[in-house]
Amino acid sequence: MLSENLGPKLSDIIENIGIPIYTYDKNWRLSYINSAAEVLWGYSREELLGKVIWDIFPEAIGNRLDHEYHKAISERKEVCFETFATIQKKWLEIRACPVEDGLIVYAQDIDEKKKAQSEIKSWTRQLNQLIELCPLGILILDKEGIIETINSAYIQRFLPSLKKEECIGKSGRYISECLGVDWESTSTYNALNGKQILNYVETGPDWVVVSNAVPILDKDGNTIGAMGVFYDITEYERMKAEIAKLDRFNLVNEMAAGVAHEIRNPMTVIKGYLQYFSRKVPSDMIEQFTIVLNELERVEQLITNFLSLANNKAIERKSQNLNTIITQITPLILSDTNKRDIELAMVLDKGCPDLLLDDKEIKQLILNLVRNGLEAMSGHGILTIETSVRDDMVHLFVKDCGCGIDKEYLNKIYDPFFTTKANGTGLGLSVCAGIVRRHAGTIQVQSEAGQGTRFTIVFPTKTG
Repeated sequence: MLSENLGPKLSDIIENIGIPIYTYDKNWRLSYINSAAEVLWGYSREELLGKVIWDIFPEAIGNRLDHEYHKAISERKEVCFETFATIQKKWLEIRACPVEDGLIVYAQDIDEKKKAQSEIKSWTRQLNQLIELCPLGILILDKEGIIETINSAYIQRFLPSLKKEECIGKSGRYISECLGVDWESTSTYNALNGKQILNYVETGPDWVVVSNAVPILDKDGNTIGAMGVFYDITEYERMKAEIAKLDRFNLVNEMAAGVAHEIRNPMTVIKGYLQYFSRKVPSDMIEQFTIVLNELERVEQLITNFLSLANNKAIERKSQNLNTIITQITPLILSDTNKRDIELAMVLDKGCPDLLLDDKEIKQLILNLVRNGLEAMSGHGILTIETSVRDDMVHLFVKDCGCGIDKEYLNKIYDPFFTTKANGTGLGLSVCAGIVRRHAGTIQVQSEAGQGTRFTIVFPTKTG
């Protein structure tokens, strides 16, 4: 037996060490078993010593224990493995070392450890489910800044071209580059450096988020990772901008309603008398009267624009064809283009269906866009008016080949009073946007400095 080959002190240590230790000879007979092993097995030494293990526990044949024991013997190397002992009804960690005349086995009860691991796995699984179901974007990095966890909300909002599996294992810097932001300025980078970041507003090319990021600490307080939670407020910011714009519109409405009518009445009287006197003055004064009358017409147009902005009444729409309306105002457009030596190109889709339109407003819309285009073109060029039916929607295009609009101004061109023209009022495109909105349509602009501008207005084929 093992104890007979050892000194008394070492034999006592093995006997009372508290770790189950037992040995097998070459024929798989139990040749030694200490007191801790007796407790573990639930049998006395007398019942076990000299017995073949496979005879005592035939249910072990063919299982993990059988495989690992034979592996240790055949390969002459130590094996260590975990197995569920059906006799003891608990998890054991087994370490088996081959010796010259058999096998020495050390067994460790790890049942509590396995239960704790199982609980941790359960909690981890539930936590991962919560992270995945959370509508906020969540990102978890290890201490090297490598992504360990990223949820679908983050992928769908910020990285729609990537899959979750493609992001796991990538660095936080890689994700930042995909988003077009500086990695060192992000909240998660700062959290990795031990800082807690709360309610930090981060802005990207087409998004705004409120981010909260905290370092993940070990039991000694060392940073071993970082977690970021991202609340997308892009739509909220857009709504704020729209509300601010509506406030400006409301201000214009009040100004227009309170002032425009009062100005128009005396203006009509002044214009009438000037027209009357212009027919009675000497010929050398006609030019001066003509200049004054032209300026009065500009003021009248300005008043008309004010009133259009303030137009809150229901528009009078009736079924009519957009091409017909364009044809009706073509002589006016030709008059303007001929004066400027600009060619007019008309491309009208004959398949355009009738729409519910207010013809006066649509005429004003087209004339405003045309005159904007003409003013942007210096010298000879082509102004194009086009209609088209696409995806059951009627498209109206007004395109010039003028100076174009700088990118920094594109999101401001519909704001009341915003203009880049020396003599502009900043109301023309605001009026256009209001007309399109009242017709349940959309207006978009494509422009590049020096390359021209194209406005695209889309009308639904059915409007309420």
